[in-house]
Amino acid sequence: MNLNFDVDYVSHSNLNENKPLLSSVEINNLYKVSKNIESRMNKYWNKYLFKPVDLEFKIIGEKRELYIKQVRVFND
Repeated sequence: MNLNFDVDYVSHSNLNENKPLLSSVEINNLYKVSKNIESRMNKYWNKYLFKPVDLEFKIIGEKRELYIKQVRVFND
């Protein structure tokens, strides 16, 4: 499934020739995974009803597998 949304880049790395570090496929995958996590975690955080999540992730290895390191309630 290809999602249609815009990505805001806060900064770029000169170590990657100022190109995005994630491909559009990886961004789509991260979005889908984060929405799934958000939905599941909100069931446990009843007092934070429908709050977005702040998550830390890592892309590892040649296959560029997504690993979620930590999830918490996003405090705005």
